[in-house]
Amino acid sequence: MITKTQKIALAFTILLFLNILIVSAAIGDKTFDTLKNTTIKSIDKAINKIDNAKNIISNNPKIDETTKNNIITNLTGIQDKLTNYKIQVENTTNITELRALNKEIIQYIKDNKEVIRNNIRMALINLGQKMAEKAKELEDKAKVLLAALKVTCPDQAAKITEVEGQLTQLDTEIVTLKQAISTKDTATIKVEVKKIKELSKSIIANIKIIQQSCLKNG
Repeated sequence: MITKTQKIALAFTILLFLNILIVSAAIGDKTFDTLKNTTIKSIDKAINKIDNAKNIISNNPKIDETTKNNIITNLTGIQDKLTNYKIQVENTTNITELRALNKEIIQYIKDNKEVIRNNIRMALINLGQKMAEKAKELEDKAKVLLAALKVTCPDQAAKITEVEGQLTQLDTEIVTLKQAISTKDTATIKVEVKKIKELSKSIIANIKIIQQSCLKNG
C-alpha cells in the first residue's frame, strides 16, 4: 500500500516527463509533422503529470491549506504556460517556426524544473512538520501514562522498560526529523517520517498490551 508521503514523492515523476519533453523537443532531424506531434504529446504528458501531482497534494489531509494553495497555484501557473505552448505548437506552420518555439519551451522547462521541485519539497516538509508534532504529542502522553502504569502494574515492569526505550528512540528520531526539516533535506524527511510512523504504531500497540495484561492481573 502506498503511503501519503510516498505519493508525494511520486510527484517528482513530473520532472522525468519534463525531461522527456526537453529531449523530444530538442530532436532536430524529424519532419515537421512528426516533431509537431511528438512535442504536443510530450506537453500533454507533462500537463497530466502536473495535474496528478495537484490532485495528490489537494487530497492529502495532512498538508495544511496554506501550503496546498501555494503549491497548487504555482503548479497551475506552469501547467497553464505549457497549455499555452501547446496551442502555439498546434498553430505553427513550418519547421523553422516550430524549432524556434521548441527552443523557447526547452528554456522554460529548464527554468521551472526547480520551481516544481521546490513545491514538491514544500509538501514533504509540511508533512514532516505534522509528523514531528504528532510524534511529540504521543511521546508526552505515553510518558505520563507509563508513569501511572509503573505504579498500578508493577508486574509489567519489563514491558514498560521496553516502551520507555522506544520513547527514547522516538525522541531521537524526532530531533533528526526536525533537523532535516530545517535544512530541507527531503530524503532524510521521508526516511524519518517512515521510521517515526512505524515506531509510533509499535509504542501504541505495546502500551495496549501492558494495559490489557494489567486488567487481566488486576
